[in-house]
Amino acid sequence: MNLIPWRHRINVRPHVPSTLGSDPLRSEMDRMLEQFFGEPLAFDLAGVAAGAWTMPVDVSETAEAYLVRAELPGLDPKDVEITLSEGVLTIQGEKRAETQSENEGRHVSERRFGAFRRSFVLPSAVDESKVVARHENGVLRVELAKLAPVKPRKIEIKAS
Repeated sequence: MNLIPWRHRINVRPHVPSTLGSDPLRSEMDRMLEQFFGEPLAFDLAGVAAGAWTMPVDVSETAEAYLVRAELPGLDPKDVEITLSEGVLTIQGEKRAETQSENEGRHVSERRFGAFRRSFVLPSAVDESKVVARHENGVLRVELAKLAPVKPRKIEIKAS
Protein backbone atom coordinates (compact mmCIF):
# COMPACT_ATOMS: atom_id res chain seq x y z
CA MET A 1 0.00 0.00 0.00
CA ASN A 2 1.48 3.35 -0.99
CA LEU A 3 0.86 6.09 1.53
CA ILE A 4 0.77 9.79 1.13
CA PRO A 5 3.74 10.60 3.38
CA TRP A 6 3.26 11.87 6.90
CA ARG A 7 5.97 14.33 7.82
CA HIS A 8 6.80 16.17 11.00
CA ARG A 9 5.98 19.81 10.80
CA ILE A 10 8.54 22.14 9.40
CA ASN A 11 8.55 25.89 9.35
CA VAL A 12 8.23 26.87 5.69
CA ARG A 13 8.83 30.55 6.33
CA PRO A 14 11.10 30.82 9.33
CA HIS A 15 11.25 34.15 11.09
CA VAL A 16 14.44 35.91 10.07
CA PRO A 17 15.17 39.21 11.79
CA SER A 18 15.87 42.13 9.53
CA THR A 19 19.58 42.40 8.78
CA LEU A 20 21.74 44.65 6.67
CA GLY A 21 21.82 43.52 3.06
CA SER A 22 18.33 41.96 3.13
CA ASP A 23 15.48 43.30 1.02
CA PRO A 24 14.00 46.20 3.03
CA LEU A 25 10.59 45.90 1.33
CA ARG A 26 10.31 42.20 2.22
CA SER A 27 11.43 42.88 5.80
CA GLU A 28 8.82 45.61 6.17
CA MET A 29 6.08 43.38 4.71
CA ASP A 30 7.08 40.51 7.03
CA ARG A 31 6.99 42.87 10.01
CA MET A 32 3.53 44.19 9.06
CA LEU A 33 2.12 40.68 8.47
CA GLU A 34 3.49 39.40 11.78
CA GLN A 35 2.10 42.46 13.54
CA PHE A 36 -1.34 41.81 12.04
CA PHE A 37 -1.49 37.98 12.08
CA GLY A 38 0.97 37.12 14.83
CA GLU A 39 3.88 34.68 14.46
CA PRO A 40 4.40 32.99 11.09
CA LEU A 41 2.56 29.70 10.75
CA ALA A 42 4.47 26.44 10.53
CA PHE A 43 3.28 24.07 7.80
CA ASP A 44 3.84 20.38 7.17
CA LEU A 45 4.85 19.17 3.72
CA ALA A 46 1.21 18.67 2.73
CA GLY A 47 0.52 22.37 3.41
CA VAL A 48 -1.47 21.86 6.63
CA ALA A 49 -1.06 24.66 9.15
CA ALA A 50 0.55 23.63 12.43
CA GLY A 51 -2.41 24.91 14.44
CA ALA A 52 -4.85 22.82 12.39
CA TRP A 53 -6.09 19.51 13.67
CA THR A 54 -4.68 16.44 11.96
CA MET A 55 -5.81 12.84 12.17
CA PRO A 56 -3.08 10.42 13.31
CA VAL A 57 -3.21 7.12 11.42
CA ASP A 58 -1.69 3.63 11.74
CA VAL A 59 -1.61 1.37 8.68
CA SER A 60 -0.87 -2.34 9.01
CA GLU A 61 -1.27 -5.54 7.05
CA THR A 62 -2.46 -9.06 7.84
CA ALA A 63 -2.57 -12.08 5.57
CA GLU A 64 -6.20 -11.28 4.67
CA ALA A 65 -6.43 -7.47 4.71
CA TYR A 66 -4.90 -4.02 5.07
CA LEU A 67 -5.96 -2.16 8.22
CA VAL A 68 -6.19 1.60 8.66
CA ARG A 69 -6.75 2.87 12.20
CA ALA A 70 -7.39 6.57 12.72
CA GLU A 71 -7.74 8.43 16.01
CA LEU A 72 -10.90 10.52 15.95
CA PRO A 73 -11.51 11.48 19.60
CA GLY A 74 -14.70 13.35 20.29
CA LEU A 75 -16.05 12.91 16.76
CA ASP A 76 -19.39 11.47 15.84
CA PRO A 77 -19.13 8.94 12.96
CA LYS A 78 -21.70 11.10 11.11
CA ASP A 79 -19.03 13.85 10.89
CA VAL A 80 -16.60 11.56 9.04
CA GLU A 81 -16.76 10.61 5.36
CA ILE A 82 -14.88 7.68 3.84
CA THR A 83 -14.63 7.41 0.05
CA LEU A 84 -12.94 4.95 -2.25
CA SER A 85 -12.37 6.14 -5.80
CA GLU A 86 -9.94 4.90 -8.44
CA GLY A 87 -7.80 3.04 -5.91
CA VAL A 88 -7.55 5.93 -3.42
CA LEU A 89 -9.06 5.66 0.08
CA THR A 90 -9.89 9.08 1.54
CA ILE A 91 -10.96 9.79 5.12
CA GLN A 92 -12.17 13.32 5.75
CA GLY A 93 -14.35 15.30 8.09
CA GLU A 94 -14.41 18.18 10.51
CA LYS A 95 -13.89 18.45 14.24
CA ARG A 96 -15.99 21.41 15.36
CA ALA A 97 -15.15 23.62 18.32
CA GLU A 98 -17.55 23.68 21.22
CA THR A 99 -19.31 26.95 21.91
CA GLN A 100 -18.66 28.60 25.24
CA SER A 101 -21.12 30.66 27.22
CA GLU A 102 -20.70 34.40 27.75
CA ASN A 103 -19.98 33.83 31.46
CA GLU A 104 -17.17 31.36 30.76
CA GLY A 105 -13.67 32.75 30.45
CA ARG A 106 -11.12 30.53 28.73
CA HIS A 107 -7.66 30.46 30.33
CA VAL A 108 -5.97 27.75 28.24
CA SER A 109 -7.03 26.19 24.94
CA GLU A 110 -4.77 23.41 23.65
CA ARG A 111 -7.34 21.34 21.78
CA ARG A 112 -7.33 21.61 18.00
CA PHE A 113 -10.33 21.85 15.72
CA GLY A 114 -10.93 22.05 12.01
CA ALA A 115 -11.27 20.06 8.83
CA PHE A 116 -9.03 17.08 8.14
CA ARG A 117 -8.34 14.86 5.16
CA ARG A 118 -5.99 11.91 4.62
CA SER A 119 -5.69 9.84 1.44
CA PHE A 120 -4.06 6.45 0.82
CA VAL A 121 -3.21 4.91 -2.54
CA LEU A 122 -4.32 1.29 -2.41
CA PRO A 123 -2.51 -1.62 -4.02
CA SER A 124 -4.33 -3.29 -6.88
CA ALA A 125 -4.66 -6.41 -4.72
CA VAL A 126 -7.53 -4.88 -2.69
CA ASP A 127 -11.13 -6.01 -3.13
CA GLU A 128 -12.85 -2.62 -3.28
CA SER A 129 -16.27 -4.22 -2.78
CA LYS A 130 -15.24 -5.61 0.64
CA VAL A 131 -14.29 -2.51 2.63
CA VAL A 132 -15.60 -2.41 6.21
CA ALA A 133 -15.41 0.61 8.54
CA ARG A 134 -16.12 0.64 12.29
CA HIS A 135 -15.92 3.46 14.84
CA GLU A 136 -15.40 2.53 18.49
CA ASN A 137 -14.01 4.46 21.47
CA GLY A 138 -12.72 7.30 19.28
CA VAL A 139 -10.87 5.02 16.85
CA LEU A 140 -11.98 4.51 13.26
CA ARG A 141 -10.95 1.13 11.86
CA VAL A 142 -11.11 0.58 8.10
CA GLU A 143 -10.48 -2.97 6.88
CA LEU A 144 -9.63 -3.46 3.20
CA ALA A 145 -9.85 -7.12 2.17
CA LYS A 146 -7.15 -8.44 -0.15
CA LEU A 147 -8.07 -10.15 -3.39
CA ALA A 148 -7.44 -13.87 -3.52
CA PRO A 149 -4.30 -14.55 -5.56
CA VAL A 150 -4.98 -15.74 -9.07
CA LYS A 151 -3.72 -19.27 -9.49
CA PRO A 152 -2.21 -20.26 -12.82
CA ARG A 153 -4.21 -22.77 -14.77
CA LYS A 154 -3.15 -25.10 -17.49
CA ILE A 155 -4.81 -24.51 -20.85
CA GLU A 156 -5.37 -27.51 -23.02
CA ILE A 157 -4.29 -27.26 -26.63
CA LYS A 158 -6.83 -28.75 -29.01
CA ALA A 159 -5.73 -30.43 -32.19
CA SER A 160 -7.21 -29.01 -35.36
